[in-house]
Amino acid sequence: MDVKQGISKTRDMVLYLVFEYMDTDLKKFIRSFRQTRENIHLPTVKTLMYKLCKGVAFCHGHGVLDKCN
Repeated sequence: MDVKQGISKTRDMVLYLVFEYMDTDLKKFIRSFRQTRENIHLPTVKTLMYKLCKGVAFCHGHGVLDKCN
């Protein structure tokens, strides 16, 4: 939802990523399908990929992902 930049007590730059509340995370969601040996429905996969791409685009647009080492 937002990206905030700040300075830590040791004068290091810190980055805060603000997300909406979710009761689970993507890794747990995918693992739940693996445990039951079910496939994730294609519309769900498309929605997740769209949201991941939008998140990366937001970070890139705000200079968060400009330089990768």
